[in-house]
Amino acid sequence: IGRPGSAKSSFAGALGICRELLLTELKQSVVCDPNAHLKVRDRVWQSHWALHGSGDDWADLGEAISTMYRRFADSQGVNYVSSIYDEVTAYEGNVSDDHLKGFLPQITSKARAAEEYITIVSHNDTLSCLGGKAGQAKLKDDMVQLNLGSKSTKRGKFKPTGKGCIEGLSFDE
Repeated sequence: IGRPGSAKSSFAGALGICRELLLTELKQSVVCDPNAHLKVRDRVWQSHWALHGSGDDWADLGEAISTMYRRFADSQGVNYVSSIYDEVTAYEGNVSDDHLKGFLPQITSKARAAEEYITIVSHNDTLSCLGGKAGQAKLKDDMVQLNLGSKSTKRGKFKPTGKGCIEGLSFDE
């Protein structure tokens, strides 16, 4: 979670690469992002990852979400998929309600059991910004969050500060 230009996608991409390197049982990396084609060009996403939604193809992105639901339903606890859902702030209103129905409950309750490692990238942690029903309630109890910062340049562009804070982990974690 963070402001524009805070390197949210870059961090998610680095996390995806780490998962590929460290989780030898990982079978697939999936990215759902309406700007995926731009981020492959900028080397944020890896070209061998399954990319969905490029060029604002919201139907493709919605179908990828439905495929995730099917993976969860068919799972025997051995999916070993790394999924990144970027620009989630824009999902509501662009992705069909049929595809978004249950998005947050599915990922907060079924991902762990299905051995799916999910990263959600958004500007805020309200329900509406996380692809759920409209609302301002926060999900701090269900997710570990990294809140990244950015600052505005004199020309109005945003640059990452390289700073952030982690929420949702207990002291022992």
